[in-house]
Amino acid sequence: MLEASHLWTNKLTVSRPASNSPTVLMDYMILNGRPLDNTPDDTLKIWQKYAFTEGSFRTGWLGFGVRAQSSFMPTASTSSWGTVISGWWAFDAAVGYTATVFNRPIELQVNVENLTDELYSSGGRAYSPPRQWTFQATTRF
Repeated sequence: MLEASHLWTNKLTVSRPASNSPTVLMDYMILNGRPLDNTPDDTLKIWQKYAFTEGSFRTGWLGFGVRAQSSFMPTASTSSWGTVISGWWAFDAAVGYTATVFNRPIELQVNVENLTDELYSSGGRAYSPPRQWTFQATTRF
């Protein structure tokens, strides 16, 4: 699976103000052409999964993912604009295996998000969670 996106124009553009009042005209002159709040120009998500087809690991798989985002301005539409949050890269991994227990298939999976324990902001005032480990076991009846 490959997922990627690009926002072609990350700027607030208004062809003309809705009103001719001095306040609206001043806001238009200040804000027109600035980037949108909390909106990076570029984001990227890539996930690759490899499933084994032979040997003792034939019911297992490995996965690796990359998430990235370019820098952005959290408050570009206010008078306190100019703060820039830097871009970041985060890496994720997963491993899974299907075992048979009491003649039932049990899918075991371990996910690791933010493998390098990177501190980043993906928008607003929220920061990334630390490295997270998740274990999952699933069966069907």
